[in-house]
Amino acid sequence: MVWYAILDSYQYKGKDRLYLLPFLMLLWVNLHGGFITGFILLGVYFGGNLIAFLFSAEDRRRFAMGKCKRIAIVALVSLLSALLNPRGYSILLFPFRMLSNQFVMENVLEFRSPNFHVALPFLYLFVLTVGVLAVSRTSLNAVELMLVLLFAYMSLGEIHSYIRHHCNTGFATTASIHAA
Repeated sequence: MVWYAILDSYQYKGKDRLYLLPFLMLLWVNLHGGFITGFILLGVYFGGNLIAFLFSAEDRRRFAMGKCKRIAIVALVSLLSALLNPRGYSILLFPFRMLSNQFVMENVLEFRSPNFHVALPFLYLFVLTVGVLAVSRTSLNAVELMLVLLFAYMSLGEIHSYIRHHCNTGFATTASIHAA
């Protein structure tokens, strides 16, 4: 949540605390396998700003390209800081190895798709998000759309409950932004 808050405040409030992300990555990579989420978020914000650069008016293009460059630099430094762990570069492959292990995906409960036959907060937040977006007077920008689609896809598929928790937070945050 802190990672997302730093990126979001940079994107929408102009508060540049991106210098904290490599330090957070150093902690995250050594404490939890979900660190890959940080790189996914960096990719989403980079991609959203790249889309803004490509499809915006001339006066906004320079601003969007500046954000792209800044996020790319932070992503590279975060990647380098992620290498500072006991397993070295192989830690970067860990999440992909885990998700591609058929036995783990089929037998570990937290890696299974959500069961919508029981009441889940995720289902209610997902429906709330779709509802708020449907009646909202403002449309999503590229970053917001990519966040909603990416995390909806990840949470509905075979992904760790850690990611699902972040999806709930992301849905609630996006819904609250567009409710205002």
